[in-house]
Amino acid sequence: MDSEIGRRIANAWKRFWTLKEVLKGNQYNMAIKRKIYNTCILPILTYGCQTWATTHKHGQKLITCQRAMERSMLGYTKRDRKRAEDIRKITKVENVILKT
Repeated sequence: MDSEIGRRIANAWKRFWTLKEVLKGNQYNMAIKRKIYNTCILPILTYGCQTWATTHKHGQKLITCQRAMERSMLGYTKRDRKRAEDIRKITKVENVILKT
């Protein structure tokens, strides 16, 4: 299970970086970034999740990945010390745990 979730996370990051012009670009608003994330990145991250026997550790890996992507879309780093709830209010992307 760890290897499958690791593979899903790696594939999601690969797709994220192929779409970096849109997801990290300043010329696009958050509604466009949200739509692309929810339609292109989130399905890759959660593909086959109905068959996973997820534990708390696996869920935390998925949440960490999603939060890192959200910070990257906004141009924040961990040093900026922005709370996850505040970032989620700005991005309004679907929660990965609710999709699994």
